Amino acid sequence: MTTTLNFTELNTGLLGETSGNATAILLEAVGSANATFRSVRPWEMRGKTWIAHFGDTWKATPKLSINYGVRWDRASPSVERDDNLSFFDPLGVNPGAGGRLGWLAFAGTRWGDASFGRRHPEETWNHGFAPRLGIAYGLRLNTVIRTGYGIFFTQAFYPGWGGGSALDGFDANVSFSSTQGGLTPVFILSDGFPQNFTPPPLSIPPSATVRI
Repeated sequence: MTTTLNFTELNTGLLGETSGNATAILLEAVGSANATFRSVRPWEMRGKTWIAHFGDTWKATPKLSINYGVRWDRASPSVERDDNLSFFDPLGVNPGAGGRLGWLAFAGTRWGDASFGRRHPEETWNHGFAPRLGIAYGLRLNTVIRTGYGIFFTQAFYPGWGGGSALDGFDANVSFSSTQGGLTPVFILSDGFPQNFTPPPLSIPPSATVRI
């Protein structure tokens, strides 16, 4: 659990008046708080990449050399070691939303009716054939003209989104704020963090909706 606690002078002041003191921390009067509760250990994302290359060089003339070949790339989508992974499936039928399309699916098969059935939503692409061609021509004794052509593929990555990985449904982010304009603390620190929320995981089979 990761927690942030905020203390304010309002807890020891008067509403609408410039008053109070930050000694609220000594009184254990928490002005606001938020916490992230985790139900799984930190994920271990994994992926596999296969690469093959075939090529040769043809000495067409004493001055002309041609390099040719083809490269094949295959990068499998990322998976989590224990399938602690969730993602939005826009084509999945959501029983919890009246049969409408779109639901939060969980990787693999271990999550009951909320399981997606596969470890990742993407289809693996096997057609990454990339030709290569290079030409070198000796124009003069000290001058060589070179040119080339090629197609290149790389693995898809989603910037700012953890490489396409998420723990929605496995974690819960909760927050509490004080009432009466900040005069009443949200809780007393020694009493512990309030437990009036649903702890994760938050998937609800068979509807596979999420309460966040």
